[in-house]
Amino acid sequence: IDRLHGARATQTILGVEIPEITLPVAPGRNLAVLAEAAARNHTLLLKGYDSAKLFMERQARFMGNS
Repeated sequence: IDRLHGARATQTILGVEIPEITLPVAPGRNLAVLAEAAARNHTLLLKGYDSAKLFMERQARFMGNS
C-alpha cells in the first residue's frame, strides 16, 4: 500500500460508485482524524489538487534530487 495515497478502489452500492480507500493504521491511531483527512484529500483530488504528488515534488526539490 502506498502510504501517501492509500489503496484506491471503488465499490458499487445500490448502483452508485463509492470510492474506497484502504489506509494502513497502527494501533493507537486516531481513526476519526484519519477518516477526516482521507475525506478532505478525496475532495481535493476531485478538484484536481493532488497533495501527495505536490508533497513528493517539494521533498525531492528540497533534497536536491530534482
